[in-house]
Amino acid sequence: MANIGRFGVDIGGTLAKLAYIDSLPVNSDLDFISSKGTVHLRVYENINIPKLLEYMQSLNFNDPVLPMTGGGSYKYCSLFESTLNTKVLKVDEMESLFKGFTAVINEVPTPAYKFSLETGKIPLDPMPLPSLLCNIGSGVSVCKISNKIERLTGTCLGGATALGLASMFLGVKSYDELLELCFIGNADNVDLLYSDIDKPDGSPVLAVSLGKLALGEKNAFKREDIAKSIINMVAYNIGHMAYLAGKLEDIGQVCFIGNFIRGYDYIIDRISFAVNYWSAGNGVALFMKHDGYFGALGCLFGDN
Repeated sequence: MANIGRFGVDIGGTLAKLAYIDSLPVNSDLDFISSKGTVHLRVYENINIPKLLEYMQSLNFNDPVLPMTGGGSYKYCSLFESTLNTKVLKVDEMESLFKGFTAVINEVPTPAYKFSLETGKIPLDPMPLPSLLCNIGSGVSVCKISNKIERLTGTCLGGATALGLASMFLGVKSYDELLELCFIGNADNVDLLYSDIDKPDGSPVLAVSLGKLALGEKNAFKREDIAKSIINMVAYNIGHMAYLAGKLEDIGQVCFIGNFIRGYDYIIDRISFAVNYWSAGNGVALFMKHDGYFGALGCLFGDN
């Protein structure tokens, strides 16, 4: 086993992200070669944190200090310290986010891209600055990025909202299960469209998310259709809010990151659609391959 140089951990409300460096080859799409060595990235649901700890032990973790960010740096501090025989160094979330973002744009070629289901990924290099960074985790934070980071706003309507609703009403056990349902669903079967309100040949534009559930029998609707509407509802609202934040700052591009996105083309497409729709084509939604790992990467590359 090659010597493990450093580790960084980011634990949010629902997911734990691990970044670590060694001298081994790249072995996944997310791994990349940096100036410090090969960077590897992993994600676990918080209920599986014991598995994360086992994995770190399998890598012969022996660092005297473990940089950690997110709310979990407090909640799970004693567990990590006792299990790994280390000292947890709590890193400010905004600081780790900024350092992780900076590391990616400096270490990864063409780190950002635009996307639609019609065109696919269009690489963007260099990353335009200043830019807005919309971090979609359990909740959402919108920050302005230039040579520093400044939090502008946020919302409680995030990834955990989607998973919470789906868990309660659809019985899903994980975010991946929710996405599997979403991909085979048709939101038009449960959403209220303007064509439903006015006349059949009217506009198919969305009027009310899940609106038909209020008008029909509960058992008449399919789980996968509800799942897709939930994902759309969260994506549309976040895209709209982020665009408005950019408009106030006179910044036309918003970079969306976070494990709500997790590289899924459909979610990326819906966020892009929302920004394009609400900006009348003037706004640009950007995405990054390593979008869910900036906190962990910031801990890894920060001067701790």
